[in-house]
Formats: sequence, C-alpha cells, structure tokens
Amino acid sequence: MICQQTKHTWKGLELNEQRRFDQHWGSCCGNRSTRSVSSMAVAELALLQTPLLTCEAVCTETFFLLQRVRGGREAFITLLNRGLIQIPFHLGNHTEAVTELLNRYQSVPMSLADACLVKMAEEYEGSSVMTLDSDFQIYRKNRNQPIPLITLAWIIHQSFGEF
Repeated sequence: MICQQTKHTWKGLELNEQRRFDQHWGSCCGNRSTRSVSSMAVAELALLQTPLLTCEAVCTETFFLLQRVRGGREAFITLLNRGLIQIPFHLGNHTEAVTELLNRYQSVPMSLADACLVKMAEEYEGSSVMTLDSDFQIYRKNRNQPIPLITLAWIIHQSFGEF
C-alpha cells in the first residue's frame, strides 16, 4: 500500500514518503515464526496517521491469507472501512504496463499483486513498498531503479535497534 505524501513518525523516525502495502504485511500474523514480532508490526501500522494505498489484487491475496488468522479478515475490513487502507490503483487502467512487468519477471515468478505494486511504485514518486516478500529486492521500477522497501527487519531495527 502507499501512503499519500506526508510526514509521519515511525518509532521516532520521521518519514516523508509514501508507502505501498503488500499482502504479506496484512497476513504476517498468521506465520507462527514471526507472530509476536508481526503483531508488533501490525500494531505499529495501526498508529499511522495517513492511509496506506494498495490495489485490488493485494486486497484479494490478503483476504485469502487471513482466513487462518482469527479475527484477521475482520481487522482488514475494519482498516478499509476506516480509510486507513485505500485502493486508488485500478488494474484496468494499467493492464499493458502490468502485463509487461509480469513478462519481464516471469522467471521469479511475479504475482499479479506484485506487478501492481511495482507499477504503483512507478506512479507514486518517492514511495516505499512495505513487504515481507524478498522478491521485491529483485524487482525494479522504471526498468532499472531499486524500489525502496520497508520490511519487517527494518521495522524491528527502528523499534529495537541492533540486536
């Protein structure tokens, strides 16, 4: 998802950028190995003052992955209803570019949701993708530019420092 251009604080670190939300953030509480840290990350997300932006494909994957997390689907719908997650990206407006990305990264392979997020990274200048998906280290926006990422490791580092 992407936050609109604004200044907000993440555990004392001021950020002036947009954020894109990948479905893995929405479902990370379901992973037993990261459940306590993921719960902290989800709690941190709830503190954001501006909305996260995403696409329909990410919402679909998130909702599916949250089926095994008690209360997860309801929490996700609540975030949508409160406007903390917004869906300004519409695949129908970007099918040619998204198809090109899917073809370019077919060896990874790239999901439809990932392709939409990469396209969003191109559309929203100065944005970062929030993700647990390591494939985003491979993907490039505008053909050759690394996509700034906010990962769970980054959140832990900002929250707790070196460990």
